[in-house]
Amino acid sequence: MMQVRPAIRILVGLLTGLMVSMTAAVAQTPTPARAPSSSTFMSPAIDRSVFREGEVQRVSGDFQSWRVVCDVVARLNQRFCSLFGAGKDQGGRTVVKVVVTTSDDGQPAALLHLPVSVGVRSPVEITTVPAPDQSQPKTKAKTASKAASKKGNKKSGQPQRLVVVSCDSKSCTTLWKLSPEQLGTLNTAGALHVHFAMMTVPAAGPGALAKMSSVPVDAVIDGVGFADAVNASMAKDGVLR
Repeated sequence: MMQVRPAIRILVGLLTGLMVSMTAAVAQTPTPARAPSSSTFMSPAIDRSVFREGEVQRVSGDFQSWRVVCDVVARLNQRFCSLFGAGKDQGGRTVVKVVVTTSDDGQPAALLHLPVSVGVRSPVEITTVPAPDQSQPKTKAKTASKAASKKGNKKSGQPQRLVVVSCDSKSCTTLWKLSPEQLGTLNTAGALHVHFAMMTVPAAGPGALAKMSSVPVDAVIDGVGFADAVNASMAKDGVLR
């Protein structure tokens, strides 16, 4: 008998996390730098090989800083969605990419793509940045990513420390289960501040590796549009195409 995973897998974890974050203040403590097991994260929710050709439909939509992509099997009322965002530096350049979905145990999870030159022995730090004051004009609220990267902008709680899990020729990755505080920050148009180190070599030639140095990099994942993307992934009124 064909085994089918629960419908709309991302929503249970995301919405549970959001509700918890709105009802309780979560104290963020430093997380030891250790590699999680990738086997518990984001295994394929829909095995296309067991369905007829064309039965799995892909729909998507863009919501300011976020893009949502869903694979849908209408016959089974099954949907698997992922949210895609980017982290930009102070100059507006995209330096990291993030995918938000749920782990196999239903918990909200994130997969972060980092530059291949990231220092694999240095921790990757994630810190929440509250949204700008709601009394400010909307035009200012949309610039949360720029404001968060400026020196002196207030961060919330202690950074969560992660380690690089794997690398290929294009990028390196780390992954973690999102905390209620992190979800609540994204849902209220705040931001996640990402800090890591990039390795640089001054020049090629003998002894070049000995001269390798690290350069700190800061990026901001803007939460503007995150809540709309989550809501769109639940909608059955054709919001996604």
